[in-house]
Amino acid sequence: MITTEYLLKYDLIVHLEMKVSLVTGGAGFIGSHLCESLLMLGHRVIAIDNLITGSINNINHLNKDQNFAFINRDVSKHFDIIGDLDHVFHFASPASPPDYERGPAKFST
Repeated sequence: MITTEYLLKYDLIVHLEMKVSLVTGGAGFIGSHLCESLLMLGHRVIAIDNLITGSINNINHLNKDQNFAFINRDVSKHFDIIGDLDHVFHFASPASPPDYERGPAKFST
């Protein structure tokens, strides 16, 4: 795993301005870890998740960070984000066949 310390050691972080990143599926296993890493890199992070397969417990510790925002919503429905985004990471998807089989109607658009 690439850590912030590694990036700093090899001067791979460019601090020109704070980037804004949107992470769909932000309360899932991968999405929550990505949110945490982006915050460590100095990003503002907006995480969106409907919590069907993700868990609020995965991101509770991030709510203390003023650069983190969580929106509980279904990304398959239209929504607007006010302001510019530098990055969009789309991880909103059932992670495994059992998750998908548990609620296929919830996952179809």
